[in-house]
Amino acid sequence: MKNWSLILNIVLLAAVGHLYYLNFSKKSPAEAQVIAPPASANGGVRIAFVNADSLNEKYVWLKEQSAAIKQRVANAEKAMEAKQSTLERDFMALQEKYQTGTVPPAEIEKEAAALEDRRQRLMREGVNLEKQLAEEADKARNDMMTNLEAQLKTIQA
Repeated sequence: MKNWSLILNIVLLAAVGHLYYLNFSKKSPAEAQVIAPPASANGGVRIAFVNADSLNEKYVWLKEQSAAIKQRVANAEKAMEAKQSTLERDFMALQEKYQTGTVPPAEIEKEAAALEDRRQRLMREGVNLEKQLAEEADKARNDMMTNLEAQLKTIQA
């Protein structure tokens, strides 16, 4: 009985090995296909090379988009810095009130909680602004690629 199980396992192993050999030893015609661009009317393949640095230097639309995005980033950074400095000044004023002892502790706690809420809102605003600017940059990049592909198709035709 024990030998029967061993013989069956050996036969099954041999069958699996044979199927494995048959599956991976053949070269099917689908694997041998080469993907190439369609040939043009004159019988050759037309290939266009586009250097990214040439696009950056000479593509006016790309320069305008890049300048606009840089300007938006600079404006956003300036606005966030102004809000941050205002928040820091308010925090310093609260700290001065606390040190002088002119304001009751309950009011200081209430102002501290309000300042913490402002700080958290400012942080969320910064994250949202960063995400929005990244999306705008991605959209500009996608628009450029779409425009470039359209131009290459007109050249190809």
